[in-house]
Amino acid sequence: MSKSNQEGSEDEAPTPAKTSAGGDTSAPTGTPGPLPSWMRHWPYALASVGGLVVGYGGGRIQGSFALDDAEVRHEAAMTTCEGEKETLAGEAEDLRGRLELLEARRLLHRASLALEEHNYGIAQERVQASLPLLRKQEALSSVADELAAESFLEPGKAEALRGKLREAIVAFDATWSEGE
Repeated sequence: MSKSNQEGSEDEAPTPAKTSAGGDTSAPTGTPGPLPSWMRHWPYALASVGGLVVGYGGGRIQGSFALDDAEVRHEAAMTTCEGEKETLAGEAEDLRGRLELLEARRLLHRASLALEEHNYGIAQERVQASLPLLRKQEALSSVADELAAESFLEPGKAEALRGKLREAIVAFDATWSEGE
């Protein structure tokens, strides 16, 4: 037998080759042990965190676009509202004036009824209350001046005063029908 066969039997594992520094040059013989759980799952955790970051950023961008759109619509609505507000304010002022005229008409009618019941003082008060409202309308200011010059406390003039009140009511009604 040769010398190499004599040195070792077939059952023995070959010895690793030694380097001059005494280190092992052969591949490692053992397999590494199992990895800790955090090392096995870190790619999944990293993907989850990345997904959350991407979702958060996408939500912020989408919310930003929605907010910008809402601001544009709000500005457009406010511009429209300002125009409508001015228009409605003018209409409200017109309606307020018409309401005052109707109140003056009501007071004149009640003064006429008070004269028929011989309540001259009440008739005078109601006519006096209607005068400022009648003077606001240019067409009725002359009627208001005529009524202001009359004294309702004289019982003998009751029929003449009733006639003047009827004329004032007819003048008011004519003015009212022209205004509509």
